[in-house]
Amino acid sequence: MGAIVFNNVRLGDLLINLGYINQEQLDQALAFQKENRGKRLGEILVEMNFITEEQMLQALAKRTELELVHTSALNVQMSAVALVPRQIAEKYCILPVKVINNTLVAAVNDPLNFTLLRI
Repeated sequence: MGAIVFNNVRLGDLLINLGYINQEQLDQALAFQKENRGKRLGEILVEMNFITEEQMLQALAKRTELELVHTSALNVQMSAVALVPRQIAEKYCILPVKVINNTLVAAVNDPLNFTLLRI
C-alpha cells in the first residue's frame, strides 16, 4: 500500500487526520481567523496551544511534500551560502545549504511563502 498523499487536503483537515487537533479546536481557530484575517490558521492553532510548532511544521511538510529538517543537523556548504546575499537570507529566513546540478538547495522557515520562488 502506498503512502497517503495530503497535498490536496485542507490544513485543518490534515491536522485532524494526524490526530493533532479535534473538530472543536479547528472550529474555534477558524472563528478566530475569520475575525483576524491577517493570521494563518497554523499560527492561530499554535498561539491557542492546540498544537506545537513542531506539529505544525510536520503537517506542513506532509502537505507540501517537503522534507522537515532541523538546521542544526545540516551540513552547510559555504559556497552555497555565498550565493545568497545576507540581506535576502535574513529578510526571507533562507539558509542556503548546498548546490546540486546547478540548483540551490535551501532551508526556509515558511515553505508557503511564494515570494521566495521569485528571488
